[in-house]
Amino acid sequence: MGQKRILFLTTSTGSGHMRASEAMEEAICRTSHETFDIQTETCFDYLSPSSRKITTKTYIKSIQLIRRVLKSLYNYRKKHTDKDSAEHFLSIPLMKKRKKVIRNFDPDIIVCTHALSCRFVSILKSKREISASLIAVITDFDVHPYWFSKYVDAFIVPTDEIKKEFISHRIKMDKIHAFGIPIHPAFSKTQNKLVLKTQLGMRKNIPIILIIGGGWGLGPIKKIVKRLNSSKMALQLIVITGKNEVLQKKLKKISPRLNVSIKIFGYVNNIDEFMEVSDIAITKPGGLAVSELLAKGLPAILIDVISGQERTNGDYLISKGAACRIKKTNQLKDTIRTLLSDPLRLDQMRANAKAAAKPFAARDTARLIMTKTN
Repeated sequence: MGQKRILFLTTSTGSGHMRASEAMEEAICRTSHETFDIQTETCFDYLSPSSRKITTKTYIKSIQLIRRVLKSLYNYRKKHTDKDSAEHFLSIPLMKKRKKVIRNFDPDIIVCTHALSCRFVSILKSKREISASLIAVITDFDVHPYWFSKYVDAFIVPTDEIKKEFISHRIKMDKIHAFGIPIHPAFSKTQNKLVLKTQLGMRKNIPIILIIGGGWGLGPIKKIVKRLNSSKMALQLIVITGKNEVLQKKLKKISPRLNVSIKIFGYVNNIDEFMEVSDIAITKPGGLAVSELLAKGLPAILIDVISGQERTNGDYLISKGAACRIKKTNQLKDTIRTLLSDPLRLDQMRANAKAAAKPFAARDTARLIMTKTN
């Protein structure tokens, strides 16, 4: 018997889908005594302009535009998709691009973290063009019709409520596993906050506000920093700009003139540590971000929420009593002041988040994947 092959199909249009794949791969490596041949392929790369040919600023603007276009398509197709139709207009070009990859790699199992990837693999299976097992991993607290397919061998869903929704669409119950959204195993560990604060160069007795905009540093982050700078509150800011190098440079340029203490980072691999030491996060509610916040018990303020998955993700976090939503940055000062002046409420939000968290989703999914490769 040769080495088992696992193919992750994800997308580069949002960091969450990719991070979920990375989390599952890490969990497989930590959980199994076997070694697997693992390959990851991304979709939608043809929508992203080459960073070698254009400036970073244009690239980020393009990502923002693509993000909104894809969410509009997502919402439109959610309302108008004919689930019995086998070949949707977007599925055809994607199938042509990925069919060769799948055949060349010849995987034993395919894991999809994006609805459209799941759609076209299901079509290939329906035509008996591939025989690999298919696992669908939903990375938002929302469900798109593209996920519903009898050709999927296992569904990993975020909650029991979403599991019920799958059942209502005639998906067999034993195929659906409410493990949660896979996040990196690091988020399941509790670390010493005082030690971490020292390591990260943070003062111990001043509230820390974590500002994040996903892997691409999207959202009104510069405006947020300016608002908090004018608040006259004793705060420490940690800003994660992700791959948005233009934003990082702008913030570093103005940081010497700020009254508030601020530390600015680009793309980081230790966001779990920044969440561990923070008192409040200001963020956009991606599915992975929501799951990470819950795992770390970090209260959140949601801002610049785009309708679609983001709004549904945010609604879930708010329904669990772990976050609040504001529409404009001028609401930030009062919101943060209110939260920080009410330690009991913050403690309750932390407890609410922990109660709703599913930090071991990646481990549980990894174990399921390994049973499918036996």
